[in-house]
Amino acid sequence: MLDVVETRVSTEMNAELIKPFVEAKVQLALKQMDANTTPGPDGLPPLFYKQFWGKIGREVTEAVLSALNTVTGGLNALFKQAECGGEIRGVSLCPTGPRISHLLFADDSLVFCRATVSECVKIQSLLYLYELASGQSINRGKTNIFFSSNTLSRTQDAIINFFGIPATQSYEYYLGLPSLVGRAKKKSFSLIKERIWKKLKGWKEKLLSQGGREILVKAVIQAIPTYTMSCFKLPKGLIKEIETLIRKFWWSYKGEQRKIHWVGWDKMCRPKGEGGMRFRELEKFNDSLLAKQIWRLAYNEESLFHKVFKAKFFPNCSIMEFESLNKGSYAWRSIIKAKHVMDLGMGVSDKQVWVPSNNGEFTTRSAYHLLAGQGRNLLPSSSSGGGNKQVWKSIWNLQVPHKKDDRRVAVAATRVPRWIPPIPNHFKINFDGAVFSELNAARLGLVICDSYGRMVGALAKRIPIPILAAIVEALAYRRALIFAKELNLMDTVFEGEAEQIIIALLAKEVHQPEYGHVLQDSLVLASGFRVCSFNYVMRVSNSVAHFLSRRSKTGNELQVWLDSIPDNLAPLVSRDVL
Repeated sequence: MLDVVETRVSTEMNAELIKPFVEAKVQLALKQMDANTTPGPDGLPPLFYKQFWGKIGREVTEAVLSALNTVTGGLNALFKQAECGGEIRGVSLCPTGPRISHLLFADDSLVFCRATVSECVKIQSLLYLYELASGQSINRGKTNIFFSSNTLSRTQDAIINFFGIPATQSYEYYLGLPSLVGRAKKKSFSLIKERIWKKLKGWKEKLLSQGGREILVKAVIQAIPTYTMSCFKLPKGLIKEIETLIRKFWWSYKGEQRKIHWVGWDKMCRPKGEGGMRFRELEKFNDSLLAKQIWRLAYNEESLFHKVFKAKFFPNCSIMEFESLNKGSYAWRSIIKAKHVMDLGMGVSDKQVWVPSNNGEFTTRSAYHLLAGQGRNLLPSSSSGGGNKQVWKSIWNLQVPHKKDDRRVAVAATRVPRWIPPIPNHFKINFDGAVFSELNAARLGLVICDSYGRMVGALAKRIPIPILAAIVEALAYRRALIFAKELNLMDTVFEGEAEQIIIALLAKEVHQPEYGHVLQDSLVLASGFRVCSFNYVMRVSNSVAHFLSRRSKTGNELQVWLDSIPDNLAPLVSRDVL
């Protein structure tokens, strides 16, 4: 098998290249991914894997390493050699286009050949050689044959008998995308709606705050159709149905119960600086993703994608010069319909550039903002212009208390007018955080007491100011867990006045993009205690930690007290015990 692969690397390079991939490399790759980038065929962004790695990491790592540590490159070389030697021919979309004998993607592959027994025998021999070299085997239970409509019945029977695998009348999906799109386009993409419905149905809405719903809509639900929308134009009816599901989820529908939509969807999709929630308008986002394919066809001429589509659809001109015709496959018609996006954003200089971006390179993000902005400019508006942006910015930056949900908080909160000591042989840590915007800093305050109310330890730490105040509270709780472990206090109750953080921890909801990773770390740390519980308390029950977090705005980076009480803390501790 290796005889057909041309030597191109030195011995030293080869020694480095043949090292097997290891678990650490998989984890490093995940850490380097942006949490909210476009998801793959499974519809899940990296955010999902980052947050639930503790539960699914082993299974995902095994699957990834299994795919990486193979000799798929050798299989690719075998097919190319057989194609060059005329032993298999492959297929072409047109007489002048490149022939394709195979498409390999991890463990999901397509092989193309003429419907002759001789070519099938050759393919079988290549696959057999691959199995011997790699130690892997073809899963015949998941393998099918698809014949073109002009293949004779006796030829089909001979090939089916040779391979011993069934034929299929329609190869429905490849990498999650429909292989054939007919007139019933909405039906072809109905799987997207079903996946979204299952996600929404599986979430317990009563445990989600409005902020939680916002994150789930943006990071999960609106990400599910992204992969498909980068290849096909989704029917408008399907997009409306998806957006209807999202709106019902946002306004907390239960079953067929109807609720008032206090704000129109077009306003919800506006930037937060204009009074919206920055949800995506799926139709405009679909056009932006398809416009990206036009850019690739224009400037990535070495790709197989460009070579195949140019030969078939625009052989005598560039994609930018092509006059749109309603002919060709649905994928091609979807892409070319996005040409109006390119017309909006392309410059008029000799060297065409994408004007909306800083470096002249096309980005889906800039294209979407261009389309969304154009749509808003067409809507009637007040004469105040952009003056309201500063107002909305001020509103979003307000540090306001969250609305109390007494029914839900009753499970998580201890509403008592004073501090209560823990049970015998247990400890209690109270934590708090404070933000000092004028100093561009924040402080954490922790205090540990035993069942007699005696202070065991205290800590105050200064940190750089984060983006949100909630992050400070999350960091304070994680530091409290670390402090308890450092003192080997394994039977501990944690109390704080950060209701948002406590509720998220109790529900094990760690999907918040800003501080979800901190909550995930905290849950992992908490699992190492014999006894670990956390309660939401009011300020009056958290006065010592509150005082420590504000004790000195410009103090040292870290201050720790063990078995001794600072003079200005003693009255507060004594008052709590009384």
